Amino acid sequence: MLNKKLKLLIKSRSKKIKKNNILCIGDLILDNYQLGRVNRISPEAPVPILSYQNERKEIGGAGNVAKNIVSLGGIVTLVSILGIDNASKSIENLIKAEKSIKFKAVKNKRYITPLKSRFIDGAKQLLRVDKEKENNFSRNDQIKFLNICEKEINFDLYKKYKSEYAPDSFHHVAFKTQNYDAMVEFYEKLFGCKPMYKSNDIAFLAFDEEHHRIAIANTEPGIKKLGIISKIILAFRNWLNKNIPTTIGLDHISYSLNPIDKWFDFYHKAKDRGLEPYWTINHGWITGMYYKDPDGNLVELFFEHWTNDEEYKNEISARGFPEEPVGTNMDIDILYQMYKNGESLKNLTKKGNTVPEGKKPVAGIQAAINMRKKFK
Repeated sequence: MLNKKLKLLIKSRSKKIKKNNILCIGDLILDNYQLGRVNRISPEAPVPILSYQNERKEIGGAGNVAKNIVSLGGIVTLVSILGIDNASKSIENLIKAEKSIKFKAVKNKRYITPLKSRFIDGAKQLLRVDKEKENNFSRNDQIKFLNICEKEINFDLYKKYKSEYAPDSFHHVAFKTQNYDAMVEFYEKLFGCKPMYKSNDIAFLAFDEEHHRIAIANTEPGIKKLGIISKIILAFRNWLNKNIPTTIGLDHISYSLNPIDKWFDFYHKAKDRGLEPYWTINHGWITGMYYKDPDGNLVELFFEHWTNDEEYKNEISARGFPEEPVGTNMDIDILYQMYKNGESLKNLTKKGNTVPEGKKPVAGIQAAINMRKKFK
């Protein structure tokens, strides 16, 4: 049974899925259901005889994931590989019936599309027969597949795209808080901020040439003027926000810090100032450390897993979004020891590289739910 946190997380993510375009990559399977009833046993051998009534075909594998996304209101681009056999033709016909799925496939006459036939007696499965074999893709097929993915992910946006409606730059974030002094102190410690202006009501904090990058407004004086009922309701809402995962609103703010040595330097200096990351995770294409401020807001600092534009394309296509976009929790101190020992950037950015032998990584949605857990 799903725990309450996971249910809330799924509910919040399903809202974000609605009307969004989602890329789904993976193997396709044809699930064939042979439906009937068993009313007798064979006289020749103790084998149940299934009296055929009907059959049903459904898309399995990545196709089933795509259908689930559509059921939550999403729009899907499904990318896979198919043969030219009957199972492939059935899959294509089933996908055509799904209006919100755009299908892109690499076709190979040597590819055998997996077929799983299930024989069902009422609500009970009697037998499953699998027709599949290990398929080795040619280099040409791999290139075709990656080209399709590249077009859908749109790598060329990186450093090359600017909307005609784009502002000059992202300037600042602003917080409302009842922990005014603690919030101001936290950001002064984290980024070495200096106040451009500070009063008992509001602070404008700068960490570079701009007049302010962080604004913090003190709401406590206004709350003191509220009636007792309003105070109780507000206190209860604040308690809910701190103890139940948020399902709407801002998740975190993020800053880049390249290259990796600069990222490690920030970590150690912040640690000397009494600040340690709440969450450290390898997202596959970036690695981030998340600090939690006194109000529970997450602030990410990340380094990128590439050093030039070409590496960016290779990194994203090989270990980024198509693989698993949430990431794998990691131990930053073990990672730093690997860095000091002279490990390559490729090894330092490999998912699961800080998990002890015999243990399993915490990855995907579980990584987001269990931010403090490094392995299991």
